[in-house]
Amino acid sequence: MKRKQNKIFGVLTACGLAAGASAQAPIEWWSFDTDFSNAGTQGSVAVPVQTVPGNLSITSEPGEFIRGTGALKVIHTAGGADFLDVSRPGGVFPQRDPNIPGDTAAWTVSVWYRYDDTIGDVDARNFIFETKPNWAVGLGARTTDGRTDMEWFLQNVAQNTEGPFIDDGQWHHAALVYDETDTGTLSFFHNGEFYDVQPLNLSTFFANGSSQAAGMNIGDFRSGNGGRNWTGFIDDFAIWDTALSPNQIRALYEGDFNGTPIRPDNVTTVVPRNMGEYLAQLEFEPIIEEPQWTLVRSIQFAGPSGVAYDSQNDILYAGRRFQGADTDGMTGLDGVYRIDRAGNVTQIAGGDRPAGVTIEPGGNAVWWAEDFGRDLSQYGLPVFNGSILRTDLTTMETGVGSWGYDPAGADIDPMSIAFVPQDFNNASFSLNSRGERFVRPGNAVSVDRGSGGFDEVYVFDPSQPPVRVAIDDNGQSEFDDVLVFDGSTQNGNGVNYQLLPDGSLNSPLVNPGAIAVGADAVWVADEGLAIGGIIWKITDVDTLASLPLSQPIAPIALVIDPVTNDLIVLDRSFERGESRVVRINKTTGQVSDIITNIGGYITNNWGWEAIAISDDGSRLFLSDPLGRQIFEFSTDGPTCPPDLNGDGVVDADDFFLFLSLFASGDPRADFNNDGVIDADDFFAFLSA
Repeated sequence: MKRKQNKIFGVLTACGLAAGASAQAPIEWWSFDTDFSNAGTQGSVAVPVQTVPGNLSITSEPGEFIRGTGALKVIHTAGGADFLDVSRPGGVFPQRDPNIPGDTAAWTVSVWYRYDDTIGDVDARNFIFETKPNWAVGLGARTTDGRTDMEWFLQNVAQNTEGPFIDDGQWHHAALVYDETDTGTLSFFHNGEFYDVQPLNLSTFFANGSSQAAGMNIGDFRSGNGGRNWTGFIDDFAIWDTALSPNQIRALYEGDFNGTPIRPDNVTTVVPRNMGEYLAQLEFEPIIEEPQWTLVRSIQFAGPSGVAYDSQNDILYAGRRFQGADTDGMTGLDGVYRIDRAGNVTQIAGGDRPAGVTIEPGGNAVWWAEDFGRDLSQYGLPVFNGSILRTDLTTMETGVGSWGYDPAGADIDPMSIAFVPQDFNNASFSLNSRGERFVRPGNAVSVDRGSGGFDEVYVFDPSQPPVRVAIDDNGQSEFDDVLVFDGSTQNGNGVNYQLLPDGSLNSPLVNPGAIAVGADAVWVADEGLAIGGIIWKITDVDTLASLPLSQPIAPIALVIDPVTNDLIVLDRSFERGESRVVRINKTTGQVSDIITNIGGYITNNWGWEAIAISDDGSRLFLSDPLGRQIFEFSTDGPTCPPDLNGDGVVDADDFFLFLSLFASGDPRADFNNDGVIDADDFFAFLSA
């Protein structure tokens, strides 16, 4: 049996809702399928304002719409104004009711857009929408130095000026989510992925009790004079009076959830807010494909992220990544933990969304990556800044590692760390300005996935004081620590790459998440997203080669098998909520299964699986966020033979599993190891 199910995946309840979902129709929804009408429950009217008749139209031409049957097409006449005027005395955005104690406000904006400057528009900024009479909130494009990026704006609060590039002629999805119950923050999502977050107080958004968002212009900024007119296409513009979850936003972007088409009118009905709660109905049973491996235990551990194994002391270290969520009472419990053989779990460092975890050579410290860092003030770090930290295992003190945050405020998102072994052959790596090999024994490497910043691979010296170097205009570090620099992919969500005619990428790193160092090269797992996963081999500065693979994968974590020298990769390319572990030959690219049917991926931007291997290659550890556990597999067999399912308890489940193995003639039922499965094995199991 591949999978146990308490309820069939995706089946609706008698009330018509998926488990964990709640119905919430959009209050405003312009589908632009046939006209400018509003299908939302609030139904604000959009009045077309156009300099030339036809500048605003509904198009059903292939490629000019992405959802439904049509989209809004905006052709802007220089010097004129072409937009949809939306006015509503009570405001188009929900606001707190001052007459209700404790009342809070929340809302979500979702829109598809395609920037298409077909007429040579001279405007440097082009707005999808902006509130009026004041710029309380808006979403628009800005062209600088020949490139156009998507930016979002908040009056007197924040202004994003380093958004994702969108001048590729493709459709993109954007969402803004305000939730006053979550400390009053407004989050920006782009193409289904979290991009940025800023605090937003409604006393600013709705100053003096009068709405600054009594209306908005769709296709222009607040003044409506055409000075910042949109040019291109807009589709499925919707507003809800609730904060959609990352899972629901992702489903809007994908347009599908478990085979059901998703649009604004059904996303809250079909898609659950919390993917973990929904998929917890499924109990995944890992299927071992390589016979030498045995599941020896399953460690119950909610929110696991990075894992690292201390072979000398038989200690596992794991990150807990709950993004500050309080749905499971886990608020404040993000950080790094120590897990011993008996299963005792002890927190050794606090944190906020830890990603990669690794052990310093010699075992004196644990190094861990923070790609977000909302609550790192205890370490002297600013809010919302990623960093690499080091926890001393003797003093249990934590501080910024040798490669830390950027004092200038640049967004960094380190996801994985690896130390360069002492026997590393670095002959292919060139020299830096200090006459040293870029990658050399004793160094460490880290990969930055570029959510809000740049995709990069860094090299740093763990023995040096903390430093976050500056990048000059040529993409080179003044300290020569940038091994790979990709300045064209800023948002890490895979939308800026382009496949060239020869099949190569114009932007090498798409969504890198894990890194390992082999005998003579650095290896990077790049999920690749829409174009498929990539395994990069780095042999010098900006010298990457993708390993041709025998089958498609979406690599999210990788280690090097010290026995076979193969790559062992955690692949999340299977169906939603399922991952697998594969073996990849570093020479041929041949992919083969090691373990399949792992719960693994929770579908939101915080889900994070990881993998670790012992020094001798006999133990393999996998973090399973969906199952809220960490698996340990071993080539030495289980430490308690009758615990066949490896959950740490010998009970009826193991007995029935034995009977199933016995009936099917599975070699694991040969408990007396005499080569024959018979009654003697039954009694050997009972007496074990």
